[in-house]
Amino acid sequence: MAYGRRAKGRGPARSPRPKAENTSWTLRLPASLNAELRRWARDEGRSLNKQVVQLLKEAVAERRVQQAAPGPSEDDQAND
Repeated sequence: MAYGRRAKGRGPARSPRPKAENTSWTLRLPASLNAELRRWARDEGRSLNKQVVQLLKEAVAERRVQQAAPGPSEDDQAND
């Protein structure tokens, strides 16, 4: 059934689908990495897409933590 239109004899029309919050793009992976990610996703009970999204979320969160942590000061580096 098409969204936003009423099919004959099928009840009230559905509201239009909301715009997706996700974006899609093509990712080229080496075959060996693709196979490893697929195995990992299967072991975690996820689709390959959900596994990659989860790994990226974790990597971004870790990067934010590392960027927020204070680095060594100039005085600390001068004393080494």
